[in-house]
Amino acid sequence: MISSWLLRIALRNGMKPQSFCKLLWPNRSFWNHSIDRYASQDLLEDLSRCTATPLQTLQKHSLAAYKGILFADLIRNGNTPWVLPLGIFHRRFRRTGLSFCPECLATGEPYFRRRWRLSLATLCLIHKRPLLDGCSVCHEPLQPHRIDMGSKNPYTSAAVFRCSACSFDLRSARSSTLTDLWLWKSESASDQFLTATPCEAARAMEYFSVLRHLLFMLTSRRSRLTPFRTLAASAIPSPLVESWKKDDETSLGFDAMRIDVRRVFIGAAYWLLEDWPRRFLDLACAARLRGSDLTRDFPSMPTSFAVVAANLPARQNELVLHQVMVP
Repeated sequence: MISSWLLRIALRNGMKPQSFCKLLWPNRSFWNHSIDRYASQDLLEDLSRCTATPLQTLQKHSLAAYKGILFADLIRNGNTPWVLPLGIFHRRFRRTGLSFCPECLATGEPYFRRRWRLSLATLCLIHKRPLLDGCSVCHEPLQPHRIDMGSKNPYTSAAVFRCSACSFDLRSARSSTLTDLWLWKSESASDQFLTATPCEAARAMEYFSVLRHLLFMLTSRRSRLTPFRTLAASAIPSPLVESWKKDDETSLGFDAMRIDVRRVFIGAAYWLLEDWPRRFLDLACAARLRGSDLTRDFPSMPTSFAVVAANLPARQNELVLHQVMVP
């Protein structure tokens, strides 16, 4: 991740991140916005020239590398689908826009992975543990660029693993062990689309587009979708049912939810995709949804989803109540 990489370079040179960036780029404001989202081509070229790092390497580790796979474009003045919002205000993060795995930080040189900025990343696929999205002591969002605030002496690069608010060692944070590997297997399969080749990009984009629309249907407060969401809560695997959230976080949108809430909803979406489209259509029919209920608010709907939606009658009086099939 560009911001984490830039942070480590500054600390290795014995400088604070803000001072380091001001020295190299006096006319740029780096930490007033998301560096990873604002990493334009000219900025990457500057970084490449100043640090003797191949431009291709920087591009590979930027969020822009997901363009055409995860989202159509990286929005700089607004929220990009699947990218966790940081809620930056006066260089402070107001939202939990960066996740982490304690074991990953404890292994080798600590750094923050690009994947941890994505809302669909809720588990560590290496250690098979849930990711965390804040300090377990003070509950503040992670703000690595502020780890030396208030200190006259800059920290070393090893201090990346400390909470900027209370200095807690994030490597010591407790993350529960997964009791059911089903969710890990599902997220691992989904994660493979993130490394799609140019020939596979269109298929990956279609997959994530459908996945996001399923999440919209599962979290939406539209009255027409309430029966669908209720039936989904009773049909998904028991480990997720026990944690199903019915609080006000659904009004925030999936990307802005806390990670434990996102984990439940994306697990439900994975369950629907596991036997696509049978499970989805069974729930849609039981909820008496119409084809228009599925396609509404889905402007970039792929043809494959339109074919699935066509299985539902256009008028409510044509609907036939089906039994929800639960494996």
